[in-house]
Amino acid sequence: MSVNQRVAQWIKNAKRNGVNQVKLAGIFNVKPQYISELANEKGSCGLKIIHQILAFDKRISARWLILGYGDMYDSLKFYQQEFRKSLINEDESEFEKEKRSKETAKLAISAVLSLEAELDKSRRELTELKKKLEGLKKE
Repeated sequence: MSVNQRVAQWIKNAKRNGVNQVKLAGIFNVKPQYISELANEKGSCGLKIIHQILAFDKRISARWLILGYGDMYDSLKFYQQEFRKSLINEDESEFEKEKRSKETAKLAISAVLSLEAELDKSRRELTELKKKLEGLKKE
């Protein structure tokens, strides 16, 4: 999936969450036609729009948007937000707080393991690319 396809996917996701293309155009100070072109994968996005998306949607994973690795929304950020919510919610009983805390910890551990797996995969890909580059240099 290309960067343009990921931007289109994000725009469609934003629309499902109540942020339409006209509103995005206003936020990003661009013409609605440009957002429509991006959403339909007819336009090409630049670094400016990627920066604006990352600044606007704090949940989105920059690694996913730019490189295509992982999920659209950074699971670690999500779990951190969930952990904060669990600390803030004073109306819960101690049992509910402990249960939520354990669930959040499990999710955080899962996120860390997932990120470690992604890192290992990236390291292997980098090693392969280095080997290919060395082979090209020898030719």
